Amino acid sequence: TMLSRSRHCFYYVPALPEYLAGEKGVRDFTLHDLSWYERNAIDLRLGVEVTAVDPVAKSVVARGGESWSYDRLLLATGGRANIPPIKGIDADGVMTLRTIDDADRILERIAPARRVVVVGGGLLGLEAGNGLRRRGLAVSVIEVADRLLPRQTDPAASALLQQQLERMGFSFHLGVRIREIVRWKNGLAVVTEEGESIRSEMVLLVSAGVRPETGLARDMGLDIGLGVKVDD
Repeated sequence: TMLSRSRHCFYYVPALPEYLAGEKGVRDFTLHDLSWYERNAIDLRLGVEVTAVDPVAKSVVARGGESWSYDRLLLATGGRANIPPIKGIDADGVMTLRTIDDADRILERIAPARRVVVVGGGLLGLEAGNGLRRRGLAVSVIEVADRLLPRQTDPAASALLQQQLERMGFSFHLGVRIREIVRWKNGLAVVTEEGESIRSEMVLLVSAGVRPETGLARDMGLDIGLGVKVDD
């Protein structure tokens, strides 16, 4: 039995920028459909959020109250988007991109939006920004490093990449840190530590990484990082 909080079968997360761009549908990056799980004797339960584990009774409980007993339990809870402690980070219009549901919420806001600020000039940030650019939004990228992709490229290659992206319509704010995000008329303004104010209707956070989902493990008295297999 496999319990998943997601409404979707397992999918390839790095394809989400292409989904944002409208270049791929969910089926295009779903690894297996429901029939595959049935053929392999896996009872897949989607949309089930497990909220508690009782290791003594060997049972798990979902938010709706339903419970399942087990002989062996594998915690494979993955991670969630890491939200940095920036003032105003909880403002309406500040989004993350980690799941299909995240992408759908972003797409719902595209129609009234003309500009988006992408926080993070890494691979995912640039790909997500390009997906939104293809949807017609003006994309500004904020990056704390003084150039793009510092881990993947040397300065010369980074400069070439930036020039190419600027020709495509991107604008960049490099070597800056965010002080706060504030409401501005019908949108948002990202204020940097250097005093610059970058206005948009949406802010996309993609640079802060992910944090492991360890709540269930703590319920069982386990001190873990990413996951643990529990047997007996």
